Amino acid sequence: MGRSPSREGEADEDDLRSCLILPEDPLPQAQEILSGGADAVMLDLRAADAAAWRNAISFLRLARSAKRRPATYVRPGPLDGGGFDAALSRLGGAPPDGIFLDSAEGAAGVQRLGAKLAVFEAENGLADGATAIAAIAAQSPAAVFLLGGYAGCSRRLEVLAFDPSALARALAVDPASPPVATARSLTILAAAAAGVPAIEIFCEGGDHEAGRERLLAARRDGFTGAATRRPKDIPIINETFGPAPPADPSTNRPNPGHSLPHDAS
Repeated sequence: MGRSPSREGEADEDDLRSCLILPEDPLPQAQEILSGGADAVMLDLRAADAAAWRNAISFLRLARSAKRRPATYVRPGPLDGGGFDAALSRLGGAPPDGIFLDSAEGAAGVQRLGAKLAVFEAENGLADGATAIAAIAAQSPAAVFLLGGYAGCSRRLEVLAFDPSALARALAVDPASPPVATARSLTILAAAAAGVPAIEIFCEGGDHEAGRERLLAARRDGFTGAATRRPKDIPIINETFGPAPPADPSTNRPNPGHSLPHDAS
């Protein structure tokens, strides 16, 4: 990603392959997290209490002092949520590299967040445009119909993310249902049109081989990375979405998947 700091691994610095969703208190594993090979980490603070916020700020400060580290993202919750502005204010002492925008509904939501981030940066002595946006798209039926609006909406937009469980809950259907599959495909197309990476959020369990097969399928379909809560998945994600497609475990032949080109500027 364009604003990412120096990272471990061999991917181009503008590529986001892997994002680790951190536990409520990441401090005990901070060094392992920062050196674990993820391209980005995300602090999910939607339901954080005072203790969780203290831990998050401490982690962000520690990360900013590290010589080599993943890009740091924070997920404060929906833009219209009552605590969003207060959450953003709390981050002034330890600004992240980017914000995961919940319930993103096309260009308007990204632009509204961009305006808030411009004020945040000015108040905290940061360069204009220093804070990236990763939009979690298609979380509601209405958001699906706004996917075409992301192209050219903001120079801050660096990622479109798809969470199948969110839309499935909104529709009261299985995550594998046809409407969710359609939204998934449209998110990939929207990211390609916007010139940014598309990542899929994987938060469920499963064995190693099943997870690897799902990641291979995601790459074949056009995703360029994935987010997970399990640190042990990061090397698999990096391999799957690396420059050379890994072998298909069923055939031992190179996987035909490919990465979509993108321009994060």
